[in-house]
Amino acid sequence: MSHYYWHRGDDVLFDFAGIDRVPGCYHVVLEDRRLMQMIDLRQYSRYRFVQGAKGHVSEEEARFVLLVGDGDYPHVPEPGFESPRQTGLLGNYPNPFRTGTVFRIQLAEPEPIALHIYDVRGALVRELTARGDRPGYHELVWRGEDNRGRPAPAGVYFCRMPTSQNGELRRIAKVE
Repeated sequence: MSHYYWHRGDDVLFDFAGIDRVPGCYHVVLEDRRLMQMIDLRQYSRYRFVQGAKGHVSEEEARFVLLVGDGDYPHVPEPGFESPRQTGLLGNYPNPFRTGTVFRIQLAEPEPIALHIYDVRGALVRELTARGDRPGYHELVWRGEDNRGRPAPAGVYFCRMPTSQNGELRRIAKVE
């Protein structure tokens, strides 16, 4: 039922085709333990995330759990799995970085995501975008390139999420 596609290294898209063939009396939910959210796969059949460490992990360390259950299935999220109350940029890791950094974003409502990366002079270096088709937590990767795909030089950069309630700038450092 699940197909996965790898994009540019660690950026991964799950596409759960065929969910409509599961009888309607069953709930089909993907639990993302790292971002602490539960995704109703009948409503959102695609899920994009950034893969962390590679290699084999134990069942207890698994990032994802696919849950399928009938009407008695408790589909109320566990504590800590609430949807965000406001839209904003949570930060990035690693920082400083060499080859790429991952931004975590929270959306209170579905809306397109845009992140603007500026150099110290205030010039726009890169705009990162994503669909943001569901409320919850999202991740975007910046690989240290400008809008033309050229490597940006090592140095200090600033990131801003225009739709964020607080509109704050985050400091980012790219090192050689």
